Amino acid sequence: MPTLADWAHHDLRGHMLQHLFLGIFGPIGRVFGAPGSLTLRTISARWVRNIMNTLRTRPMHFLIHPFTPASLDIGGMYPLYVTPLYALSMSIPALFIFLHLHFVLSGYLFTWSVAGPDPAPHRQSRPVRLVVIFLAMAAHGILAKLMYGYGYPHGTLASHEEIQLAAQHAAKNAGSEINIG
Repeated sequence: MPTLADWAHHDLRGHMLQHLFLGIFGPIGRVFGAPGSLTLRTISARWVRNIMNTLRTRPMHFLIHPFTPASLDIGGMYPLYVTPLYALSMSIPALFIFLHLHFVLSGYLFTWSVAGPDPAPHRQSRPVRLVVIFLAMAAHGILAKLMYGYGYPHGTLASHEEIQLAAQHAAKNAGSEINIG
């Protein structure tokens, strides 16, 4: 059986599974491991104050608002799949690595902003976080439907049927379904 990395590089369905692990499951495990709390417990009080003061700044407030990481995470998928960026990432290793790093970091930030146990100054109310989760799921589902209906991403070696199967997997991950027939 081929490794996930090999499968993901040659089959769009494998890519969707890899995307699921990198952008959703991996960040969930990391966030709920509470690395921030662990770090704050093991460093000096001076460093804790510096970190907490940094987290309280206006740019950090913007960065950790759930809409920002949702836009980075889910919004980053739109240019990847509806432009030639995906096809380019298959032939440019540095771009491929950058995109994976982007999805890991934006997935981590998104998960931390909506559900993380670590301290987060300016954490939004539960209703705001739930609305952001709902909107992110909807945006993810819409992208899956665009992929299914219009054959995105273009410029790849994937057949239309393979793209539709990958889009169905993506839709299931988003909590929606694409009904055939």
